[in-house]
Amino acid sequence: MNGIERRICEKEKLTVYAYKSIKHIDKGELLYVRVYSGQLNNRTSLVNNNRKVEKINNIFRVRGEEYMQVQSVLCGDIVALQGIKHSFSGDTLLDSKDDSNFQLHKIVFPDPIYTASVEYNSVKDKTKVLEALN
Repeated sequence: MNGIERRICEKEKLTVYAYKSIKHIDKGELLYVRVYSGQLNNRTSLVNNNRKVEKINNIFRVRGEEYMQVQSVLCGDIVALQGIKHSFSGDTLLDSKDDSNFQLHKIVFPDPIYTASVEYNSVKDKTKVLEALN
């Protein structure tokens, strides 16, 4: 995308792609990522597309509803990160010491062909609707 290439290899600089964010009932905000190159360690500082620094609190290997905390993962692994505040789906995350401005291609989503709205009848319903949508 910007003329810089990276191989899928543990010895390359760390490159992580965020593809999904969720709000887990017990773990809070989680960002699902794939490690494309390098090694990702717990407590690593990362930077996103906007050069905002992110600090990983925990790395989880996810198997269905089971979240196993791990200390490090290698290229090719897909994991959930806890503690990420400023990164979203489609962001490339790099080691905070990496000043290369490397970016993976973003996923382009088509425009929706159907839209709908949700209404609530009372304030009590409003909190339930907002909770379900977040």
